[in-house]
Amino acid sequence: MATPRNSESRREPATARSRARHAAAALGALLAVVVASGAQAFPAPGVTCDHDPRRPDVCRIDLADGLAIEAGRSALFLHEDGRGYDVYGTVEIPTGQEPLVLAASEMRFRTVGRRSELQYASALLPFPQMGFLSLVEVSRQPMVSFGVRTGEELAFTGAPLAPERSYFYFFGDSALEAGYGPISFSTGGELLSVVLDPTDPYFYVGAEMSGLGGDDSDAERGGADAGDRRDGRGVGGDDSAAGGSQGGRAGNDGASDGSGGEGDAADAETEDESSEEEDDGVSIPGVAFSLHGYIPFEPLNDYGVEDEMPVFDGHLFVRGPIPLFQGLTLDGDTVIDIDPDEDGDHPFEPTFYDGSEFPDLALGGNGALSVGIPFLEFFEYGFELGTGTAAGRLGERDQRVVFSGELGLDQESFLGDLPIGIEAGGRVAVYGVFEDDLLASFIHAEGEMALDPTAIGRAFGVQLGPVASSEMVLDISALGLYAQGSTSVSPFPALGFAEAGAETFVSTNGLDSYFALRGAMALDGIGLENAEFKAHVRDGVTVRGAIFIGETEFAMAGDVGPQGYALEGSVALGEGVEMNAQETVALVDELLEHEDARKAIEDSLSVASVGLEAARWTAEAAWSAVEIAQIPVDELNGSIGFHDRNARANYDRYRSAKRRSCRWYQVGCALSRAWDITKYWSRHAYHVALAGSLRAALFVPEKALAAARNVAEQAESQLAAAKNGVDTLNERLDDIARLVADARRRLDALPAIEGEIVPIVTARIEDGRVSASVVGLHEGRVVTEGRVRLEAPAEACLDIPAQGEFCVRL
Repeated sequence: MATPRNSESRREPATARSRARHAAAALGALLAVVVASGAQAFPAPGVTCDHDPRRPDVCRIDLADGLAIEAGRSALFLHEDGRGYDVYGTVEIPTGQEPLVLAASEMRFRTVGRRSELQYASALLPFPQMGFLSLVEVSRQPMVSFGVRTGEELAFTGAPLAPERSYFYFFGDSALEAGYGPISFSTGGELLSVVLDPTDPYFYVGAEMSGLGGDDSDAERGGADAGDRRDGRGVGGDDSAAGGSQGGRAGNDGASDGSGGEGDAADAETEDESSEEEDDGVSIPGVAFSLHGYIPFEPLNDYGVEDEMPVFDGHLFVRGPIPLFQGLTLDGDTVIDIDPDEDGDHPFEPTFYDGSEFPDLALGGNGALSVGIPFLEFFEYGFELGTGTAAGRLGERDQRVVFSGELGLDQESFLGDLPIGIEAGGRVAVYGVFEDDLLASFIHAEGEMALDPTAIGRAFGVQLGPVASSEMVLDISALGLYAQGSTSVSPFPALGFAEAGAETFVSTNGLDSYFALRGAMALDGIGLENAEFKAHVRDGVTVRGAIFIGETEFAMAGDVGPQGYALEGSVALGEGVEMNAQETVALVDELLEHEDARKAIEDSLSVASVGLEAARWTAEAAWSAVEIAQIPVDELNGSIGFHDRNARANYDRYRSAKRRSCRWYQVGCALSRAWDITKYWSRHAYHVALAGSLRAALFVPEKALAAARNVAEQAESQLAAAKNGVDTLNERLDDIARLVADARRRLDALPAIEGEIVPIVTARIEDGRVSASVVGLHEGRVVTEGRVRLEAPAEACLDIPAQGEFCVRL
């Protein structure tokens, strides 16, 4: 009988070791007598050797409630002092189904009273290959230490566990590698922790796992359209993981048959080569499997979607980033029910990859949510929810995910890149629904936010700033973004108010987007009733409102520009002025023609001056756009050159591998040659394909560059035309001024004649000052002017030709 293998006996002196060998031989003889006589128990508490009449040579060691191991009698060795025993070799963990095998195990027990206490244990890590996990192939099985602990004691692992329930806990620093079909993962060589509940069985792996993808060879996995049929949500690819599983890692850190030396060397070479290539797999820090789907999902956040947020139990648990839907990724703890409709179609069935139909999956998770807005094509931007919950069901005909959470307070910008930026100023609750029907998808947010029309103001030369609201509501749908709240913060220096309603809309085309404030306001201290301050992407910055001069109300409206603001409003007074108007009207008509012409030229000159500045700005911006458009063209050309060089280099390596010859018996040479041919041809094809794609993609930026140059040249031409127009208008303005002076001299010389003139008063607000003017209309035409007094009593006075001044009370 073999001598018990334990560290204490190996450290004893030679005489002690001799006594131990004799004691072990005596113990072996005693065990043989016990077995032969049909004794019912190993001579240690907690060990039962007759629990299964069909296997009389198997002993059961109870470790905790519901947890035990089973080993042959010959694997148990009693200590010399009779207060403990060791277990060596292959043992089993009962599960109620097929047992789990602990290979190459070493365990040391001490007896304490009427129970056995596990002091040390190690074995090859078991994997529950049963049920939907039966097809998983473990290609690297590490040697680990293990023990039994409660869920409360194992809380540090992050596994979803019952606090008072006992579990097997395995830990070590070797890699676990496993896979099925295109799915594969590896824990690397970092610290590995595994929790096992054999009654389900439940299996949790806590380590930084890489891979979790498949290779790009559809032919190898028998499903050429397996990824395509899942609309981008199918299983991904990972060449390095697939290569690792086929590389023959027989060594298993020395824990298998010892034939892994060459395999490890080959693996090292493969890993060195694959490390230079891009890894398309996903890296996560933890995953769990429950054969019967006992992993619970309970949402931590369901505000706004209480009636739609499900509670369920699932088969898989994933800790780390996982895409739940287009535009929605969760970085936290996710539970997945792989077969909620119980139709047998799930990722661990071969039919999953035959291109038949999309399987149903139920998902739910808590953690950090990355939320995009997939139903707004014009807007590629997202935001993060620091604490969030998302859950839904993905199927062939029904794909719907709901989510709820709070915006992280450390997030500087919420939707700041919009034409009207939306920023978080404090706690913001967010919830929404994503569906395949984008018209039914939406995002809703409410809380402390700020609206920022700075970009619109900059486009029109107006200095605007953000406004904050403590109670703002934001709705995002396929129609655009609409936000509404109230604020006491003004975006414009000259605009003041105690509180105003704030509103913004960002349209799908961008051109109909606007920001507006409504309520009682003041411009540089001048009060406006029922006012509206609006910044529109297309129409610019405008102000509307009403003022009173005396007892007369003036509805004011105007624009805000780089030079300031100007509002105007006119009122017709009800009383007319009787006068003789026959010859006067004729002369006044001539005068008005000149006045109208002068005003038209002055207005045109003002517009032309603004246009001249705009043309100058447009020309400068157009040439800047040319420089910007040149950048992607240069970058794409550089990328095309990079991939062309790589393609040629890999093709040369492929030709070199093709020319290599191997004798028929040189299997290693032939395998290496085949591997090099495949590898370098794949890399060559990869770079050729990318270079071709980039050449195709180059068409758009080149067209954009040509268009930008064309725009810049047109802008230069428009700038020259604007300069000529301003010079021409100045010359015409001088001629009109001479004609007006002559007409006024002749009008003053006319005698008074009869008629009626209606006073029209126009008020104007500009740069913090209110002014007003009055003109007289005869049969709808201006025939005279006058003055307006704003101080009480306010009045408008007309200058009646040949009769003097006539005043009307406002």
